[in-house]
Amino acid sequence: AVGWLPVGLAPAVMVMAAALLFLAFPKQKQKLASVTGALLAGLVVWALPPLLAEFGEPVLAFSLFPPPLVLLANLLALVALVLLLPAPGRPLHLFWLTWPILAWGLATASGAWLAFGVVLLALTAPAKGRAAFASLGVAAALAGGGDGATRNAILARTESTLARWGEVRSVARALVGSLPEGRLSELAAAAPGRRLVLLGELAAFAKVEEVLPGTALVLEDPEGKPVATWGEAGMLGEAGDQELASRKLAAGFRLRLLAPPPPHDVLAALAASGVGVPVAAFDRGGSPMSRGAPFRPLPPAVVGEALARERWWGSAIVGNRSVPTYLRAYGDWVLAVPWMRPALPDFFLLVVALGLWAFAPLFLWQVRGRLALWWRERASFAGRLRALAVTSAFLPLFLLANVLPGQWIREREQVRLEVARALGTAMAEGPRGELLGTLVRDLGVTVAVYRPSLLAVTSRPDAALTGGVPMLPPPEAYIRTVRRWREPVVQVNGTVSVFLPVRRENQNLVVAVLGLTEVVGSRFSPGEWFFATGLAVAFLALWAAETLARGLAAPMERLVEAARRLGRGEQATLAPQEFRNDEFGTLAQAFTAMAAEVQARQEELQRQRDLLERVLENLSAAVLVVEGDAVVLANAAAKKLGAEAGLPHLVASFGPTLSETLSRAQAGTPASARLFPRGQADAVWNLTAVPLSGESRRVCLVLEDLSEVARAERLASLTELARIVAHEVKNPLTPIRLWVEELQAALAKGPEDVVEVARLAVEEILQQVARLKEVSQGFSNLVALEQWEAVPVDLSHLAAEVVEEYRGLARR
Repeated sequence: AVGWLPVGLAPAVMVMAAALLFLAFPKQKQKLASVTGALLAGLVVWALPPLLAEFGEPVLAFSLFPPPLVLLANLLALVALVLLLPAPGRPLHLFWLTWPILAWGLATASGAWLAFGVVLLALTAPAKGRAAFASLGVAAALAGGGDGATRNAILARTESTLARWGEVRSVARALVGSLPEGRLSELAAAAPGRRLVLLGELAAFAKVEEVLPGTALVLEDPEGKPVATWGEAGMLGEAGDQELASRKLAAGFRLRLLAPPPPHDVLAALAASGVGVPVAAFDRGGSPMSRGAPFRPLPPAVVGEALARERWWGSAIVGNRSVPTYLRAYGDWVLAVPWMRPALPDFFLLVVALGLWAFAPLFLWQVRGRLALWWRERASFAGRLRALAVTSAFLPLFLLANVLPGQWIREREQVRLEVARALGTAMAEGPRGELLGTLVRDLGVTVAVYRPSLLAVTSRPDAALTGGVPMLPPPEAYIRTVRRWREPVVQVNGTVSVFLPVRRENQNLVVAVLGLTEVVGSRFSPGEWFFATGLAVAFLALWAAETLARGLAAPMERLVEAARRLGRGEQATLAPQEFRNDEFGTLAQAFTAMAAEVQARQEELQRQRDLLERVLENLSAAVLVVEGDAVVLANAAAKKLGAEAGLPHLVASFGPTLSETLSRAQAGTPASARLFPRGQADAVWNLTAVPLSGESRRVCLVLEDLSEVARAERLASLTELARIVAHEVKNPLTPIRLWVEELQAALAKGPEDVVEVARLAVEEILQQVARLKEVSQGFSNLVALEQWEAVPVDLSHLAAEVVEEYRGLARR
């Protein structure tokens, strides 16, 4: 650790510090910052996996939730560095070259190609989607780099172990000779139950497993019988172990450092050195001797080529899987150390999961404001589309998550049971030493035999002491042994342990095969698969829903805006190039045609309205539209009457007749009336009230000023009256004139005629004067109409008088 900081986190801290320094670059040096930062990111991608492997930190994640802290911290630091670099102003075509380069780097586990891909990604990734591209690209680069670092570590450990094993005897003698005499004396004098403990302490003190992995310390009594063993030697009585060094102890005891027979010694050393993969040795005929997993035979030609090249990368079949394998000539043997790369689905899941771990916090930070918007838009079209997309993506995944893990577990349990049954068949005749030795060496397991329910013997007594081998078998295995039921018991705790009920020489035994490693199947659990897949599907669904929502909402928003402009009476034409050739394009064309027609109609209506307004404004009559007590429309003449002040003002001016007429029209009946404004003696107005069609109870009122018309009518009446008066006056004057002329004529004739004429003339003149008086009285009554009284007239008498007048005139 560097102070309080774990050493594996130091690169992440330095990368973050460098990323923050790039933010301080002046704007005129942005290109320099971009190139420098991209080269730094590539250098870190190239150097980080081997550095983490050197520090003993995991370079590949075997658990995705959560991944190793050191790997996650360095991943986030690299992604932050790429994001803080200036993005190119415009997308570069070289950006799409990044992914073939990264894919090639992943396929070959080449740190150089992966670093080049990250440099190109940092220089060319566009601003839009940069976080997703950076997260996925850096995750792929680190995963590929970790894969390559694993390969390099396998090579390094293989070569270092073989180099050390070439001088194994000298190293073993030096190691045994360096053991303290006091500890050896204590070991020889210890009680039998104490010897294994002291032997283990002595092995730990000498670091036997580190210096000479795969060897064992064996303590023998004076008769040469092993009394304590620490390590993998003496495989349950199998002969052939080679002595690397020995030392005599007090009381005739002897301490021996043993190794398995060749080539098992090298295989044991490789397995114990920490290569972490199964290993095998092939003879010239291609027959394998494996450790950790079964290998299939190699063709003799491949073995010959490997012996000729000494170091060569080929392929071997481990279990049922063909994997790249480091083939190393070792004497007459070819050692095979496979590069157990993650399967393609596992590798894909690893890259996606690491990318999600890097992208998720960035995504949440970027959409922190949009999340609230999405929540507010949950009832909108875009919000429902997002919900539909996420639900549609999650529903099948949820259904599969409830079915497939159980099926996966059942199938894996079935495979384990079949393996256990195969081992049980092999053990049917009892635990033979050579068979147990083969299991220990070829499968790299620990074998223990329980008789009947206590540990009797094991290939790793030291493991029994440290708890690696249980002292008692599972109760179920013991019960099955007693009942002679040969079905094995399988337990899983990281590795697979198989407990086989067997019977030998009338004894019930339980043979345990501990530490079986599953070399087939996915390295990740179904939960990790579905969690990573579900999270990826959620992001993809949100991205797809957002893209689809924007693609659908944008044309709809343009249509809505055009409709609003159309509603305001503005130009609402939509450009065809703004829409794709789809349903929205068809809708846009139909809307444009409709808008053109509506606008044409609006223009026509506007022209008609302008004409109507000009007509109304030029009308002398007051025109107004009333709804309830409110005046909603009034022309200039109505405004002069005070229509803007409201209907009560008009009622106050024209009297209650206006209100009564309006009420009849509001009831649905057209009405008219004459109005006589208060305070204007000669003013006469004609009111016409017409109800307007529609649900609203609006009434159109037309007020016409008839004062001039009435005045003209009065003048005409006066003219007619004058004519009638002249006629009525003229009629009595004619008889009067005639009688006066008769008197003049009588005076000319003589006095004797004057008397008779005067008598008749006076009577007649008096009658005509009385008639004039009646005419005068009649016209006086016409002025005061209220004083007229109807009087019956005797038409016969009136006719007799007229006849009599004209008869007298006829006689003269």
